[in-house]
Amino acid sequence: MLLSLRQIGTTGSIGDHWTPVTGKIDFFGDPSMPDPVFDGPDQARAVIRRMVRAGADWLKVAATGSVAAGTGVHDSQLTAAEMAALVDEAARQGGRKVLVHAHGARAAELAARAGAASVEHGIYLDEAAVAAMAAAGTWFVPTLSCTHGLEDVPLERIEAHRESVRLALAAGVPIALGTDNPVTPHTEALREIHYLAEAGLGATGALRASTLDAARLLGLAADRGELTERKRADLVLLDGTELDTADLAGRIRAVWHNGEPVSRARTSCARRA
Repeated sequence: MLLSLRQIGTTGSIGDHWTPVTGKIDFFGDPSMPDPVFDGPDQARAVIRRMVRAGADWLKVAATGSVAAGTGVHDSQLTAAEMAALVDEAARQGGRKVLVHAHGARAAELAARAGAASVEHGIYLDEAAVAAMAAAGTWFVPTLSCTHGLEDVPLERIEAHRESVRLALAAGVPIALGTDNPVTPHTEALREIHYLAEAGLGATGALRASTLDAARLLGLAADRGELTERKRADLVLLDGTELDTADLAGRIRAVWHNGEPVSRARTSCARRA
C-alpha cells in the first residue's frame, strides 16, 4: 500500500473538518495524524513535512470543493504559489509526488502547471485544462464511479464527466484507473473499468488503465502491471477470450498474487463484488 494519510487543503477546504456548532472536528480520532490544513507557501511546505514525518508516500491535495456536498466544485482553493510550494517540497522529500482532487477545470489547470503528478475526478475539465495536463505530463484519474452508477446524479454531471475523459484522450493526457475510495470503495474497481471503456478508452484501453498505466503513475511499473519476465505474477484468469468489460466479476476463474494462488473463499468474494 502507498499511503497519503490525510487530504491536505487550505482553510475551508474539504480537508478542513469544521462546523459552526462545534468548530474543528477530528473524524480520525488519532492524535498521530498530522494537521492537514495550511495557508500560504511556507505553511504548504510545512504540511508536506508533517505528512512525510508521519509516513506519507504520496501527498493528496484538495484544490476544489466536493461534488458530493455540492459546494465549491468550480472553486480554485489554492494560489499558484501554494500549489507550486507543495509540489516542490514533496519532490525535495524523497522525490514524492502530489495528486490533486480537482473537479473544476481551473484547479486542474493550476495543478498541472505546478507539476502535480495527477488530477483526480476532473468532472468539469475543458480544453485549456487538458492542454496544460498534456504539456506537463499530468495524469488523469477520472474516478467515474463518483458520477456513474449512483442514485440521483444529474445526467448533466454524468455527461460532463464523460466529456472530460474524451477531451483528455483527444489531448493525449495519460489516464489511469481509480475508484474514489472511500466514497466509492475499491470493490468498485471492476465497474470502473467498464465505465472507462464506455467513456472512450475501449476495453483494451480501460484494462491497460487499470494495470500497466496505473503502475506507471504510481512508479511501480518496474515490477508489475503487465505479464512479462521478471515482473510480479499478479494474475486474474477470466472465462472466455473476448475483452468485453461488462461482466468482469462474473468471469473470474482464478487469481494469483505474487505468484501464489488466492484462496477460493477470497476468489468467491471477488465474484460477488
